[in-house]
Amino acid sequence: MPPVTPVMLVRPPLGILYDDGFWDEMAAAGISEVTIQWLALLDDPANNDSGGSTYPQPEDTHPRGLAAVGGESVTRTPVAAFSPDRSLYEGLAYQPPEMPDSVADESERLKGVIARASERGFRINLVDDKGYFLLGTFGTGRQESAAFCLNDPELAGYAVARTRDTVGNFPSLAGMILDGPDFKWEIKPGHRDDLFAEECG
Repeated sequence: MPPVTPVMLVRPPLGILYDDGFWDEMAAAGISEVTIQWLALLDDPANNDSGGSTYPQPEDTHPRGLAAVGGESVTRTPVAAFSPDRSLYEGLAYQPPEMPDSVADESERLKGVIARASERGFRINLVDDKGYFLLGTFGTGRQESAAFCLNDPELAGYAVARTRDTVGNFPSLAGMILDGPDFKWEIKPGHRDDLFAEECG
């Protein structure tokens, strides 16, 4: 049996990654693979039309997560982590959200951190929740525009375009997993990801 390889999963706030001590601890523990779940930056709700959510989320409330937001939980809205290349989405029904100007500096910082971690020998992966990146729904909790059926060909085209866009902005990524909310993986009736809730006409 091959040895088990540990992978560290990091969710927003991604400021956790900006601390050099995080990477030093990973290396010391023999962890060379880090996966970012939800490529999203956290914006002040005053900059958008969403009420926001509490970050770190309850399951992520640990000392490093709290330190990344100043020491105590804050209300923030997750937003796109990069400005989209609109040419990749030409002719598609779904369009990506713009990155707010308010997080532009942090976007560049995140790109730099991922590049440097890769140079140190870390493998950086991404679990990117595509459904949340549909225009007008990411970070708001509203599902109207994200309500599509699993075999919608427009979704496949959008996923490919978003993947190309993401890799273009973060070329040091070692891999991506197209999984997460709104890819319809649940069978429980009434669940937001109920596979049987929608049909394509």
